[in-house]
Amino acid sequence: MAQLIRGLENPVLLFFAAFTAFLVYFVILAIKRSKESPVPGQGSSQSQSRRIGSEQYSPSCLMFSCPICMEHIKDELQANCGHIYCAGCITALWTSRAYAQLDCPYCRRLITILFEYHAYTTY
Repeated sequence: MAQLIRGLENPVLLFFAAFTAFLVYFVILAIKRSKESPVPGQGSSQSQSRRIGSEQYSPSCLMFSCPICMEHIKDELQANCGHIYCAGCITALWTSRAYAQLDCPYCRRLITILFEYHAYTTY
């Protein structure tokens, strides 16, 4: 069999053509996905929602409102059930109950541990 390009074997050319086609396919796929991705504030809330625990939250609700004080979340703490509260709100609620067992104000599960919550943190 004759070489298509002098100095390059046909299997090398075949590999180069397949690799180029594969690369073009993924570039086109990435462009299509970027055009289909919803703009914040538009599109379905289902695609913009996030699951935490057994509940589903939209990013704006998750990032901006504490279920206890209904204000912007300050110093986020996440309960073991996945719900997020202001550190001041959840500790004030716990101390008001004389440090007794604390149930989640949202889902009523027993809170056994609180984690520091970092949403969309980049390192």
